[in-house]
Amino acid sequence: MGVLSNLVKGNFIVRSMCLLLLPVLFMIASCGGGSGSEKEVGHVTEPDNGRSDDIECERETLTQDKYLSTSYDCSQTSNDALVGTWMVVSEYKLTSNATEKNKKSRFTISITETDNDELNAFVCNPEESKRNIRFNSSDNLVTFFDYNAQADIELKIISNKRMVGKHLSGGNTAAIVQESEVTALKIMDTSPNVGKLDLNYRYNESNFSEQDLDLLCFLQDDGASQSPGLTTQSQGGHFDFIALFKNSDTDEKLISSVFIPEAEGQSPQVGVFFVESKRKIQGRWNTTVDSQNPSILKTAFSAEVTDDYSLKDHATFSVQLDL
Repeated sequence: MGVLSNLVKGNFIVRSMCLLLLPVLFMIASCGGGSGSEKEVGHVTEPDNGRSDDIECERETLTQDKYLSTSYDCSQTSNDALVGTWMVVSEYKLTSNATEKNKKSRFTISITETDNDELNAFVCNPEESKRNIRFNSSDNLVTFFDYNAQADIELKIISNKRMVGKHLSGGNTAAIVQESEVTALKIMDTSPNVGKLDLNYRYNESNFSEQDLDLLCFLQDDGASQSPGLTTQSQGGHFDFIALFKNSDTDEKLISSVFIPEAEGQSPQVGVFFVESKRKIQGRWNTTVDSQNPSILKTAFSAEVTDDYSLKDHATFSVQLDL
């Protein structure tokens, strides 16, 4: 009889605990405690990162750092095809061409269809032979040369909206990669120009003015580099771009490279290079740079340069990114 009494008491306790737990279980179920396709952080729904259908974000970007992939996760683009404009962001520590680099970077690539089954990636690279990269999406890989890092990048296609990868050791620059993380995110489904350029310059005692030029691409980085034999590092950031304009009814490409030192009191280095006509205006002594960054996708940038070796050659330009 004592044993039976103990069993009854035990059963009563277990049933009582179950009844107490039922409201908690109902609360968990009603709050979506199970697995689901959408997650929330605060009041912002996380983006899908290119792995499924779009999840609408409540603000344009999750972060405001131009070198973080999360700053581009909320781009509402299609997952149907790779075609479009992509932002490639990276952080790396490597040695290439015997120069040590520790930098963060971002640049655009534009992917378009071709006449056959291949796709073409237009990479922002001053070297024409490394600017258009053909690849087959079925290979799930895209490889191209990162001009500022001076090393190859290999990206694995995760979806039609996201690629991930790293810089590779070896290659023509004998790169030695210590650390590298690269992410590419599609920010537009089309491949329009990434901005506009206004340019006024004087060359060989002639004045020229080019307005509203199409900006084909840009690349930007910040960090440190140290060349062999030097004890001090070069600390600062680059802003480079390629633009297209008409010269005597023929298309000509203009490439500009600007280096802004981090240390106060140092002058920026500015170069303007006309590819087909082989003209150039570059200097590091009589230069000024000014930039405004209302957002990571809309940046206003202006510069002025007098050539170091031909003081009569002079250029001023302003760039407006609009992504």
